[in-house]
Amino acid sequence: GKVLTLPTDDVYFLLNKPEGVICSRLNDQEKKLNKKSVYEIFRDKVPSNVYESLITVGRLDEDTTGFLLVTTDGKLVDKITNPKNHISKKYLVETELGITENEISQIKSGVKIEISDNDYYERYVSQPANITLADENIAVLTIKEGKKRQIRRMFSALGNYVISIHRLGIGSMELSNYNIN
Repeated sequence: GKVLTLPTDDVYFLLNKPEGVICSRLNDQEKKLNKKSVYEIFRDKVPSNVYESLITVGRLDEDTTGFLLVTTDGKLVDKITNPKNHISKKYLVETELGITENEISQIKSGVKIEISDNDYYERYVSQPANITLADENIAVLTIKEGKKRQIRRMFSALGNYVISIHRLGIGSMELSNYNIN
């Protein structure tokens, strides 16, 4: 990743999150399972008061790679993650099967999915999303919400399985703008 310099006392880090890393601080169970956290990257590289104040701007699943902003700026975190602000998140999604015109149409209009919160399940229709094919089974998907495992659930509801997800950017910020691969 690269350190972004902005005029403030807050700190900002942009990472290309690798697969197999979680976006929360490790609890005892996760430590026993030898999980890795993005926060561990910073443990010995920033002062302890900064380390304790770091927040990820949104979360990526353990298996999802890509754009991840880590900061001490709570106002920025709220601005980007608050659904009322409709900040777009752009992903490269690879699926097991070719992505059909029907799937594209449904994603553009909203997909019925189940959202789980602990043991509570609710039916939900995703907001309309922008999707363009990059290849037969690879799409660039832009959404303005971020429900838990939403992209995987959207494709699953349409009968397709997601192989990989890579977040390209948030809003106008993209990894490619900062030469981070």
